[in-house]
Amino acid sequence: MKVLMLTANYPDPPIGGDRMISYNLIQELGCRHEIHLFSLTNSDQKINYNSKFYRQLASLTTMTISRRRLWLRYLFSLTSKYPYTLIHGARQGIGERIASLVDKLQPEIIQANAFGFAMYAHYMNHFPKILVTADVFSVLQRHLALNESNFLLKLYYILNSKKGTLFEKDFFPLFDKCIVVSDLQAKMLSQIIPASRICVITNGVNVTKFQPIGLPKQPFSIIFTGVMNYAPTYDAARYLYYEVLPLVRQQFPDACLYLVGANPTKELLKFGRDNANVIVTGYVDNIKSYLDKAWVYAAPIRFGTGIKNKVLEAMAMGLPIVGSTVALEGIKAKHGDQVFVAHSSKQFAQYIIQLFKDNELRIEMGRKAREFIKLHHTWSEKAKEYERIWSLVMDRYKY
Repeated sequence: MKVLMLTANYPDPPIGGDRMISYNLIQELGCRHEIHLFSLTNSDQKINYNSKFYRQLASLTTMTISRRRLWLRYLFSLTSKYPYTLIHGARQGIGERIASLVDKLQPEIIQANAFGFAMYAHYMNHFPKILVTADVFSVLQRHLALNESNFLLKLYYILNSKKGTLFEKDFFPLFDKCIVVSDLQAKMLSQIIPASRICVITNGVNVTKFQPIGLPKQPFSIIFTGVMNYAPTYDAARYLYYEVLPLVRQQFPDACLYLVGANPTKELLKFGRDNANVIVTGYVDNIKSYLDKAWVYAAPIRFGTGIKNKVLEAMAMGLPIVGSTVALEGIKAKHGDQVFVAHSSKQFAQYIIQLFKDNELRIEMGRKAREFIKLHHTWSEKAKEYERIWSLVMDRYKY
């Protein structure tokens, strides 16, 4: 099958939800299909033309977007009908480039792996087209607004949420299928487009890359990972430090907390300076070594949408998970067996303490978490689900 895939960033390395989906689909399906990739890039991005990933592509077309010009367009977009996105930037140039590629390649399927590409549906003519979105943008912006204390930022998120709803109503119905990553997202999106056009395909994990590596465990250690200046992640890290850790330390005074991920804020860095048993790492090259040494993965994420790849990776590493319903969105693991679902700081502390006290439970829950991932969240199986949607959409155009 000849596929034209559109991405807002070159997918290698696979950092972030959109890139991760694109990267792993191409790795799995590049050997079975003719995949042509169109990617937006910036001047700092380097492409490894000798990589295994690049060799899976039938062709690569890139378009560099100037960061300086993006900031100018960002200012102008404050008065526009639709929200600002990177793709919203040079929309005429991008649209014309897509139209040229479509005309040249005559693809059997076009798959846009970013919300912003929806506005270019008209440039894809009558070809079968699928939109993949890791978040329902309007809902995510509403969540950010509800949890933002800065008045100007709150106003910005509210405005973006309203603009996002208009964007989704105007452009999402132009696609044959919209793929989201959780049932909750599908329910939200069904208020905007017909449910028959929505499909749920959750994300996968590379279970060969993310597997226990046998490092010595650090007793009474809790870990949480993510980009630490992203609002939902930052909020969860603060919640762990202020609300959960003190309760755990009432029974385990030596309990330690690892906050692992790029861009920690000044406040989070201060946690590490003020407390020897709180480690704030910043960016790390190999997150697996930190996951492998920890006893418990805690994810008290209180707002946001979409599946959390960090939770999937921790489960694949064989860690027992204590998570909120938001953290476990799209992950249908069984409470008390494969994960613990906590609804308050007291419950988070209770489950962490239970896992600290019971070595057998901790090891067994981690084992079951990994088995759950191997059964339900491998990229090889997710790729087959995408193939089924491709065939379904393509078949409709044959008649």
